[in-house]
Amino acid sequence: MDTDFRSRYTFWTSIVGGFFTWLPTFTTQSQIQRYNAVPTLRESRLTLFFNTCGMILIMLLCSWIGLILFANYYNCDPVTTKTITSSDQLLPLFAIEVLGRYPGLPGLLLAGLTCGSLSTVSSTLNSTAAIITEDFVKYYKPDLSEKQLLIISKTISITSGIVSFALVFVIAEINKTVNISPFSTMLHGTLLGPIFGAFCLGMFFPISNELVKLKNVVARI
Repeated sequence: MDTDFRSRYTFWTSIVGGFFTWLPTFTTQSQIQRYNAVPTLRESRLTLFFNTCGMILIMLLCSWIGLILFANYYNCDPVTTKTITSSDQLLPLFAIEVLGRYPGLPGLLLAGLTCGSLSTVSSTLNSTAAIITEDFVKYYKPDLSEKQLLIISKTISITSGIVSFALVFVIAEINKTVNISPFSTMLHGTLLGPIFGAFCLGMFFPISNELVKLKNVVARI
């Protein structure tokens, strides 16, 4: 195992870096909504426990799939040979080559990947609408009825979905010239790291108020 921390893809960077990369995701709005959706604190803890176990299993499977793809294409890069145009197409290509003789299986795999992506997108849009409605709309317009808030929340969700869909084409064009994956990881850490720090501050120092937490988030960013 390579112990050089300057190497980007090693066992240790995957374990240590992956741990600190995914840990803040458990303090995002989309996750907090899930914890608050259950009736008791015990069930909320169980939700977090099973979520963590599932996440570990998924990460292990993703790493395993990555190793399989590397072992299969390490001496014949499909991107270099122009078989595909992006490394993101490696998994669909592998699925077609291996499972192509079994009718329906490649499509089932791609459908599963798409459903997983859409599930994440739906949670994000839902949490975005909840944050804007609860923290901004209700704060500045406290006299709105529940029906009006529901309409506003749905409008925010639809608008966010349209903007997100439009950004797909922008990112696709940018990714043709620049590998945007490292930038997205950096942005992920820049924004979620301070939020995780604010949660830790609230857990270990309950005396801290909103102003202190806000200063902590701004300073970390």
